[in-house]
Amino acid sequence: MWHLSLGLLAAKGVFDLLLAVPSLATLSDAAGLQVFYLHAFLLGAFSSGLIAAARSVLGKRAFFKPGLFAGAVLLMLAALLPISGAWPRAWAGGWAPVVAACTSLGPVAAALVALFATAGKPQELPD
Repeated sequence: MWHLSLGLLAAKGVFDLLLAVPSLATLSDAAGLQVFYLHAFLLGAFSSGLIAAARSVLGKRAFFKPGLFAGAVLLMLAALLPISGAWPRAWAGGWAPVVAACTSLGPVAAALVALFATAGKPQELPD
């Protein structure tokens, strides 16, 4: 899980460096990549980092099947690209917003699975 979080943070750092160039920042704004950046950072890097931290402090029972959450996040990020201007318009169609909307339910579903899988089970907290 740390690999996903650190990888997305590294990608954000590279994008931030590139966006310091005014012409590249203009291209990014024109492509409408802000939604992608927001989800990659907050949902991908931050949420995955919180899950990894919780599992390292509280143990493996702190979040059930983190790989399911990571896969759902990556799938959702991939589905956001066709609705951005970075994707060729000829390849996108009416399916793109529907797929993006459907895949946005994946991380929520994975978190609910993790919640209900551990509900009612006593957790031992570290000292």
